[in-house]
Amino acid sequence: MKINSKTFAQFIDRLLCNKIMNSAILKTDTSGMTSNLIDSTSTILIKSLLDKSIFLEYEEGIEIPLGSTPKTSDLELLGKILKGFEGTVNVKVDKTTLIISDDNRVVNINLVDKDFVENKSDKEIKLEFDNGFEIDQKTINNVLSSISTVSDVGCVILKVSNQILEISIKGSNSQITEKKKIDYKDCEVHIATDKFVNVFKTIGKANISVIDNTQPILVVEKVDNMITKLIVAPLVEN
Repeated sequence: MKINSKTFAQFIDRLLCNKIMNSAILKTDTSGMTSNLIDSTSTILIKSLLDKSIFLEYEEGIEIPLGSTPKTSDLELLGKILKGFEGTVNVKVDKTTLIISDDNRVVNINLVDKDFVENKSDKEIKLEFDNGFEIDQKTINNVLSSISTVSDVGCVILKVSNQILEISIKGSNSQITEKKKIDYKDCEVHIATDKFVNVFKTIGKANISVIDNTQPILVVEKVDNMITKLIVAPLVEN
């Protein structure tokens, strides 16, 4: 297969989700390259697709199992390697080796047995989400900046009331709220701060769908020929 190295690296960055995901199985099918991952706490599920039209040469039926140890992540390693290339790279699997190359460089990554890559995320989650509302890059950046300045942030609160979206960061001594007019139903959901940061630090503008305050939210980012869907569990207070 052939693909632009930066595009492939961007896809891997989305899967890493701020480096909380360590291993994955990349698969190619009739739609493109896909991967489903779930974090160690089972609170963030990622379903990502890199459309086959973005590949210069494409092959179906390939599986790339990338493992990890407590100290290393082959998924993160692949991302770093791709960022070291410029332009088009060849992607090939030869038995248990992933080969990334261009005219000047060849890099081999040893693959693991796919049975060693735990993939609980293949289970289908049956939740009915609506069309949601859009959150832009500027708003995301403002919220992330506020999180870094407020001490002892317990959670990020997303609240819609009378078509006004409020995203609040409440600390021990202060609270910062971003406001934006949107067309969406009234709702309120609390997301643990670390989950919010991990999800939004590596994506741009996105669409958010909320069922209610006890159900996971759906975050969808579409960039050119890449779709990333993240299902994020809320913080439910007892």
